[in-house]
Amino acid sequence: TWEVFRAKFFEKYFPNDVRRAKEIEFMQLKQGNMTVGEYASKFEELGKYSTFFYHPDERMKCIKFEDGLRSELRKAVGILEISDFPTLIHKCRFLEGFDHNKDNRPKSFGPQFSKKRDNEDTFNILFLRKYIYCK
Repeated sequence: TWEVFRAKFFEKYFPNDVRRAKEIEFMQLKQGNMTVGEYASKFEELGKYSTFFYHPDERMKCIKFEDGLRSELRKAVGILEISDFPTLIHKCRFLEGFDHNKDNRPKSFGPQFSKKRDNEDTFNILFLRKYIYCK
């Protein structure tokens, strides 16, 4: 089978110390300043050397990938519980692009209110005044 061939190939052509170094690099891999595409490529490249992928479980692969994402992306995709690796990559790229483009959106559109409780109360009071005056 492919797994047996792969194991024998690695035994013969990759010394144990090199394999261990690559596996450690894979296990410690984090996105850091890389784009999602760069991180995914590095993840796949190093994953080839890891025993983690001898019997890859798609869900475990997704969990490992998510674990290395920057915190804002990890939080956003973690709640989706995606178990298909290509789908996970697609969603991460979308979110990365969305986050990048938020700086290009208009800064103000309509009345702006702070998220503080007082301003919510102020907004409610203004809304009620308008409602009362319109009746």
